[in-house]
Amino acid sequence: MAHTLAPRFRRPQEGVVLIIALVLMLAIGVTTTMTLKFVMSSDQIGSSIRDGQLASQAAEATLRWCEDQVIRNQPGVRVLPPPPGQSGMDLNAEDTTETWRAEANWVLNTNAFEPPAGVLAAIDGGNAVARNFNQLPQCMAQQIRLRSIDSDVGNATNAIVRVVRVTVRGFSPNYDRTPGAAQGGEVWLQSTLYIPF
Repeated sequence: MAHTLAPRFRRPQEGVVLIIALVLMLAIGVTTTMTLKFVMSSDQIGSSIRDGQLASQAAEATLRWCEDQVIRNQPGVRVLPPPPGQSGMDLNAEDTTETWRAEANWVLNTNAFEPPAGVLAAIDGGNAVARNFNQLPQCMAQQIRLRSIDSDVGNATNAIVRVVRVTVRGFSPNYDRTPGAAQGGEVWLQSTLYIPF
């Protein structure tokens, strides 16, 4: 007896496997994109931190150089006279007449001075000079008059010491202030020196 097989009827394909595969590929693509964005963001954060550190190191080295120039009365930095009309100020008070506050006053070799290249040589393990800073750090020194609660003490202090405020701006190697393309780090530091006459 011959067996005849009953014909099997195939179900029509519904494409479920295709839809699942597309959803999985979409999920993998979104996950990959998010991972890449996270990695790029982390890299930018790290670069930004590095820029800030280099700018800070440049400012600190320049501050030390500038203070040394002022204390030893060297020609590398000229100490500006007290601001016009400044009769005396509290050391921690804001004085809007100080020269360093206005961007226009940061004129090289007039009010502001750049350190020699050797000053930056020690920054970043000696690699700073090879980095070719777009903008070298700058310093400005200005004599200030102090005022105290007892004016006689204030006058006596000004008579026995010269008080100089040193302000420094340090920049990261890739510093660029071009509008629309600004990048890099900028750090400002200040110190107040009491120099005996």
